[in-house]
Amino acid sequence: MECSHIYPFPKDPSNLFVGSYFFTIFVKKNMMMLFKVTLRGMTIGPNAYGISYVVAECPTSAYKKVKEFLDTNDLGFSRDRELHSIELIADSYRHTAGTLLHI
Repeated sequence: MECSHIYPFPKDPSNLFVGSYFFTIFVKKNMMMLFKVTLRGMTIGPNAYGISYVVAECPTSAYKKVKEFLDTNDLGFSRDRELHSIELIADSYRHTAGTLLHI
């Protein structure tokens, strides 16, 4: 899946933070990143499908992977599948200022 440099944000973009910085990424081609994707629902209980860790090229791709899994398996209500936040955990770019992801 090809990712663009402009990402669609959820209805309330104030939830899209990494630490105290607004979430902005400049994607290098073929760079993989580890994201924590949190949805509006299904975040508690033994099967918390609303919190997932995803390796993807961009935040849009990460959310699409989670949503596709939930839609395919018919898990939760549609309102529970809405994006709440995405957190960048690590990336595979060697000169990153954060945590390095080894694939």
